[in-house]
Amino acid sequence: MAKLSRHADTVIINANIYQKKGMDSIAVTDGMISFVGNYDEVKGKITQTTKVIDIDGRALLPGFIDLNNHVFEEAYAVEGSCPLPSTDDYSELAGVLAKCAAAIPESTWVIGFSRLLPRMNKPSFMPKQWLDKFFPERPVVLIDLSSDMVWVNSRALETAQLNRYSINPPGGRIIKTADKASLTGVLLGSAGEKVISRARAVHPDLCHINYPNVVHGLKNVTRNGITTLGDARSYWHRGWNRVWETILANGDLSARVTVRPWLYPHLSMKEQLDYFSGIARQDLTSRLIINQVKVNLDGSYTAGTARLSEPYSSPTLVSETNGVFYISPSELTAWLERLDKIGFGVNINATGDEAVKASLNAIQDVRLQDIDQVFSIHSQGVISREDVPRFASLNVSADFQIGNITDSTVLSERSRKNRTLEDTLMPALSVAGANVTLSSGWATSQFSPLKGIAKSLSMGSHGFSDIHMAIAAYTINPARALGLEGITGSIDVGKSADFVILDQDITELKPEQIPQVNVSLTMLEGEIVYQSESDKRGA
Repeated sequence: MAKLSRHADTVIINANIYQKKGMDSIAVTDGMISFVGNYDEVKGKITQTTKVIDIDGRALLPGFIDLNNHVFEEAYAVEGSCPLPSTDDYSELAGVLAKCAAAIPESTWVIGFSRLLPRMNKPSFMPKQWLDKFFPERPVVLIDLSSDMVWVNSRALETAQLNRYSINPPGGRIIKTADKASLTGVLLGSAGEKVISRARAVHPDLCHINYPNVVHGLKNVTRNGITTLGDARSYWHRGWNRVWETILANGDLSARVTVRPWLYPHLSMKEQLDYFSGIARQDLTSRLIINQVKVNLDGSYTAGTARLSEPYSSPTLVSETNGVFYISPSELTAWLERLDKIGFGVNINATGDEAVKASLNAIQDVRLQDIDQVFSIHSQGVISREDVPRFASLNVSADFQIGNITDSTVLSERSRKNRTLEDTLMPALSVAGANVTLSSGWATSQFSPLKGIAKSLSMGSHGFSDIHMAIAAYTINPARALGLEGITGSIDVGKSADFVILDQDITELKPEQIPQVNVSLTMLEGEIVYQSESDKRGA
């Protein structure tokens, strides 16, 4: 509780305030929490200009924080000239492609997005030949939303000047047939990025397409009670950072966003460090922050590219049976050192247990140099038990993509070891003192924090046993992972007025009931950025 120095801009009354037992009112002044306490103490600061919001006993929590959200990639997918259905049925996909072939001009690149390419990528399947049936003359690229894998036809390979003699670019793999006589049409990592860049080059200014789509995506974010998000990755070579800057300048940024520019393995360190320095936004009170970089150390289980400590039973790459490192461990250490010099932390995508270990080793190396930077590791799966205590000792946040965490069952099918959900070790990390966060990975997964909280409480010994741990994983813990714990993540005087109001108290519900709870209102910096229709009618 604190005394108000002047009149409040907004006062919320009759609130069931999370972790503030016996208090029912909050005052907001200049976008900040200026008072938390009882109505009798705040009513004297209510004037004719104060906006009073009576929430009639509903639950008020800190605004949710999604540490790893692909809001831009969901918007970017709309750009695809050939929208693909969410199916792994070849005949259904073929029908859509056939319609695209008839509708799209002959001279235009065909771009499509899918969530399921890795699952459809069988050892005997040749995407190049299959796509050539529908697009014999035009270049086509189908992009997995994880961006780990793309499929291309023969014309696209010719346009990109890729053939059986081509060597793998840094951070990429060009998949060839077993006899190396031809390309399969599957490209991984930066090899696919080079083709995507060529496809983009022939399209008009995509900012006009991406802008409204991102703004629409942000509406979905606020509708789910999210006030802060970590943009999973920003492909700055595609102009994405400029779109974010334009959204901010036009006053359309309805959430606080930490944009993480993508680290391209095939581009020089100097070029990228110069660019990162030029776009840095270190003001933590701004709605747009750029002070972290996204590094993709390995791939995914479904593609067989997650880096494991043992070989896959059916490896995607015969020369890399344990999966891939898109950036070598020694390179990662060098990047962490150089990025710290320009004030940047790093969010590392490390899916396999060997990739997680390599990430921790690199962070340990720089911690020994007294580098006290913000680091987090985003994972969907397994961590070696011996590495569990290292997260806390090295001050590294452990982020789990809760919607896809059962992807580890794919690993158990492909791995020589019997790997199961046990290896996610979320509870063990929490007990060991690690800062554990949950995130959506949207649009590659569901992104409702309420569904994520419910799922984390429904995983038995593999999930959280306490709802307060689950709520922390969507509030104060991700705030720490973003270096924003002094700004947001809890309801305390002096912090930003970031709230979500729910129509039920989730701390009193069973896990299976939580997904049915509705978001009534979302507030960012004292501004209502979402209000349900029923609340609008009652206002």
